[in-house]
Amino acid sequence: MERGTLVVEIKIFNRNQIGGNFTVVDCNGKRVMFDYGEALPGTTALQEEYDWEKHPVEAVFFTHYHGDHVGRMLEIPNDVPLFMGSVARKVMLNIHRALSKIPELKEEELKYIQLLEDDARIHEIKENVPCKKIEDIEVIPYSVDHSAYDSYMFLIKTPDENILHTGDFREHGYRGNKMVDVIKKYVLPKADGHIETLIIEGTMMERQDEKVMTEYELKKKAGEYFEENKYAFLVCSSTNLDTLASYHKAALEKKMYTYCYNRYLLGQLETFTETAGERSDLYKFEKTYLVELDKKFKHKYWKEPKTQEQMMRENGFLCIIKPGKKYAEWIERFRDLNPKIYYAMWNGYIDSEKDAYNEEWAEFFAPYIENGQFVELHTSGHATPKTIAKIIETVKPTKRIYPMHTGNAEGFLLLDVDEKYKRMLDMSETKLCKGEQPMELTKEEKEVLEAMKDHRYIEKDLFNAFLSGGLSEFRKFVLDHNKGCEKSDKIAVLLRGNDNKIIVYYRNHKVWELSVSNKKCRVAFDFNHARYNADWEQILEELMEKGFCYAVDRVPKERLASYPAMIVDRNKKDVIIGGKVGSIKCDKDFFTDTFVKESFEIITGLIANFFDVDKNIDYFRKKVEKELNIKITVKETAANPLIEKRWQQRLFFEYKDLKDGLYVYDLEFSQPFPAAKFVEAQAKGKENKEAYMEITADSLKKKLGTNSPDMFAIRFEDDKPVSLVMLEVKSTESADKGESNIEKHLVGMKAYAKQEIFMKNRIKDAMKILKQFQEFGFIKADIKIPEIPMDIEVENILLLTNNYLSEEERGKKTGGALKYYEEQAKERIDKCAEKNNCQIWLTDSIYTSKEIKVMKN
Repeated sequence: MERGTLVVEIKIFNRNQIGGNFTVVDCNGKRVMFDYGEALPGTTALQEEYDWEKHPVEAVFFTHYHGDHVGRMLEIPNDVPLFMGSVARKVMLNIHRALSKIPELKEEELKYIQLLEDDARIHEIKENVPCKKIEDIEVIPYSVDHSAYDSYMFLIKTPDENILHTGDFREHGYRGNKMVDVIKKYVLPKADGHIETLIIEGTMMERQDEKVMTEYELKKKAGEYFEENKYAFLVCSSTNLDTLASYHKAALEKKMYTYCYNRYLLGQLETFTETAGERSDLYKFEKTYLVELDKKFKHKYWKEPKTQEQMMRENGFLCIIKPGKKYAEWIERFRDLNPKIYYAMWNGYIDSEKDAYNEEWAEFFAPYIENGQFVELHTSGHATPKTIAKIIETVKPTKRIYPMHTGNAEGFLLLDVDEKYKRMLDMSETKLCKGEQPMELTKEEKEVLEAMKDHRYIEKDLFNAFLSGGLSEFRKFVLDHNKGCEKSDKIAVLLRGNDNKIIVYYRNHKVWELSVSNKKCRVAFDFNHARYNADWEQILEELMEKGFCYAVDRVPKERLASYPAMIVDRNKKDVIIGGKVGSIKCDKDFFTDTFVKESFEIITGLIANFFDVDKNIDYFRKKVEKELNIKITVKETAANPLIEKRWQQRLFFEYKDLKDGLYVYDLEFSQPFPAAKFVEAQAKGKENKEAYMEITADSLKKKLGTNSPDMFAIRFEDDKPVSLVMLEVKSTESADKGESNIEKHLVGMKAYAKQEIFMKNRIKDAMKILKQFQEFGFIKADIKIPEIPMDIEVENILLLTNNYLSEEERGKKTGGALKYYEEQAKERIDKCAEKNNCQIWLTDSIYTSKEIKVMKN
C-alpha cells in the first residue's frame, strides 16, 4: 500500500487531563489501544467509557503499571490480548495478591490475579523487539525512564505513517539520559528515518517553572539529611523504584538499614532486586527488613538479645511507612530521637488546593509539619518542558504532534522548539469514526479556542462550602423553598466554574453569587434591580445596616456610563454607577438562616419591582445625572417582564428527567471569545508578538458567530444518555429582530456544535454537574448518574413558545414567537432550521400547566 493513503485515524481519550488517558490507533478498521487506566484518585477527572462492541480492538499495549494506565484492564473483553513488560506484570501481581487479603476487596482482586497469571492473555514485551504484527500494524516497544520501572514508549508502524507514543517518561532519572540515544540509534532507523505523528505526554506543562532535581541530586540530599539525623521515616510509593533506591543507598552509605512496613513492600523490593538489580547494583536492596519492633534478636557478640527497636535506636534506620494511625504510633515510639518524616510523593495529595487532596494524609502530616519534623524530598516522574522540547527536536515529526496526559496543552506553544513543530500541534481530538469535521480555522485561531476552554462544574472548596460548610444555609434554603413550589416561583442553582461561583436565580435573575476565596466564604448580589424604586436609597441604607452589603472604591467619572449596575464608595455617602454591591462576610458562621431568608426577601422584592410595568422612572440614574452633572442615555421604562427569561427558568425545572426525556443542567450559557488576553500572554517574551496580536476575537467571531445557546441539556432514553442538547428559546415576536434574529442564533449554534474543543468541555461539564447536583440533593440519591460517552450525538433545538403572561405583565405587547412563526415566518424559519441541522419544537402550554406539550416539526 502506498504511503500517504489516508488509512490511519487516532483517538486520544481524556487527553487533556492527567490520568485515565488511553489512545486508539485505527488502521484500515483494525485497532490497537495503548493503556486503559483510571483517573487519579480523589479528582473529578473523566473516565470515558469505550465502546468495545462498536469499535473492537485487536490488542491493548500498556506503557507501565501505574493505576492511571492499567487500572481498568478488567473491563477489557476477554478475547483481547494484553501486552506489558515482564517486571510490570510481577509488580502488579504483588499489588493484587496483597490487596486480595482484604476481605471486602478479595473477589475483585482475585479476578486481577487470574488475569495476570493467564499466559494466554498476557504477552510479555521486550525492548527493541517487535510485538506480534496485527494486519498492517506493527508495534515495537522501547524502554524509557519513569517513576515506574519497566516503562515503555511504542513505535507504531503502519503503511500510511509511523507514530511514536512516548507514554510517561523523564530525563532526570538514573536511566533517563539514554532516551535521546535510543530514539536516534533504534527508533528512527526502524521507522525508516521518519516519524509522522508524535503522541507525547505533558504532565509538567502545568508546572513550567518548577525546578526538578535529578535522582542523583535527591540521593545526595538525602545523604546530607541522614548525616545530621539518622532516624528517618519515609513515605514513598511502593513501586517508585528509583526514589526508593535513592533513599536506600543514601541510608546504606550511613550504615542505616531499611525497614519495610509490611511483607508486600518487602516483596516489591525483592522483585526489583531480582530484575532491575541484574542491570545495576543501585537496584539491589540489601540490609532490608520487615518492621517487627518488639521482636528479639540474638547475636554471638551480644550478651543479651535485643529488640528490633533497640537496634534501630543504636544504628539509625530508614523506615518506610504509610500515613495512618499504626505508623503514627511507630513514630511516637522514637519521639525522643526527633526523627524526620520524609515525604517523597506528589504534593497534590496533601495540598488542599488540588483535586487529589487527601484529608487523612494531610492530618497525618500536620503535626510533623508544625514541629519541623516533616521534610519534602521528592522528584517528579515526568518530563520537564525542556526535556519535552528536546524529544520533539530529536524525533522531528513531519505531520502532527498530539499533547496528552496534560492539564495545560497550551504550554506546548511556549516550548523552545522550531516554530514548524508548534504549527503541528493538534489541540483537538481526531474523531475515531469519520463524520462532519469542524469548520476550517487557522492554527492561531485553534490556539485561541483551545486556550478559552472553560468549565461549569465547581472546584472542591466551593463545593464543600455549599454542601456542608459556610455556605450550606443557602443550599438548605433552596431545597426547602422549592418543595411544593410553583415552577414560576422556584429558585434555580447554577454552577459557574469558569469563575468558580454558584449563582442562585429567581425568574432567571441573580439573587446571590456564592464563592470561596482564600478559604473564606463570600456572597454578593446586584443592586441594579433597585433603580425603578423611589425608595432605593432607604433600601440601600437598610442593607448596609444589616451588613448585607459593603463599600468599595469609586469608579472614575469617565467610566461611569459604561457600567450598568451600582456601587458604594468607601465613605458610604453616595452611590454611583459601576459594578456590584455585594455582601462579603468572611466568617463562615455569618450566613445564618435569618441572613439567607431576609436577604432573599429583599432581593426578590427588588426583582419584582424591576419587572413592574407601572414603574417607568429610573430614580437611580436621575440622581446620578443631577449630582455628577452628566447625562446618561437610558430608556425611561421598566416595562420589561422578560418573558423569555421566565420561560427559560421554567423549562429548567420542567426538563428534569434522567430516564426518558431531557435534563437541563445549564442556563444563560455564554461562551465568549476573549482572544486578546490569551494572545497577549502567548506573545510575552516572543519576537513574533505582532503576529500573535493579529489574532483577535473578531477573527473568530466572523467564523463562529457571537451568540451562544440559552440552555444545555442531556437527552435520556431508558436511563441512558443519547445526546447533548442545545436549546435556543424564543418567546416573543421581537426575538426575530435585530441582533436576536433566529437565523443568527441557529448559524451560531451549528458552528458551536462543530467545535470539538467546546463540545468536549460541555460533555465533561454535564457528567460532573449531574454528580455535583446529586450530592447537593437536587437529584435523588438513589438515581444512578450514568457516564456520558465523549462521542455522544449533539442536537440543536429551537423552542418557540407563546406569551404565557397576561397583557399587563408583558407590557401591552401582543402575540408571541409561536404565533409569529405559524402566521408569518414558518417557511423561512423551517428552511433556516433545516440548513443549520436544527429541530423546531413548539409549545402552546400556559404558564401554570404541569406539562409542556412539545410538537416536533
